[in-house]
Amino acid sequence: MKKLILLLLITNTSFAFDFKSEGKEFSQKFIFQESESPIWGFDFLDNQNIIFTEKDGKLKLINLTTKKISTLKDDFSRIDTGGQGGLLDILIHKSSDETHLFITYSYRDKSKKTTALFHAILKENKLTEEKIIYKANAYELTSHHYGSRLVIQKDYLFMTV
Repeated sequence: MKKLILLLLITNTSFAFDFKSEGKEFSQKFIFQESESPIWGFDFLDNQNIIFTEKDGKLKLINLTTKKISTLKDDFSRIDTGGQGGLLDILIHKSSDETHLFITYSYRDKSKKTTALFHAILKENKLTEEKIIYKANAYELTSHHYGSRLVIQKDYLFMTV
């Protein structure tokens, strides 16, 4: 029997409910409610740890057993946190000997903004070999509709912008 686990990384919300959909029952479990900034994306590092992005530019790790939260990075180059900006999606990709993090965020160049793709290798909960690997060539003056999702299929990294 497959189980759907609904993990809620909530900020400033106090609702709770269980629900039923298409004959399946779902319940929620709050695992983190202490952020002052919205959580824009998350991915599982392993069965016990989730890495998540916050709008204000912080990249954090939460251990699901201990509930301990660590900040992995909080100084992304030229991040724009205005409007709908901030750190956006995150994708964790494990190769045979390395853990790669791909993160999208809203990038600011003077008054213009766009979406950037950042890559790093995670070693002992520290980011190494940090690098912006792509910036969309669609700069705007506004601070909304950056949007992005990341997925790897076969040997290709896909990013929506």
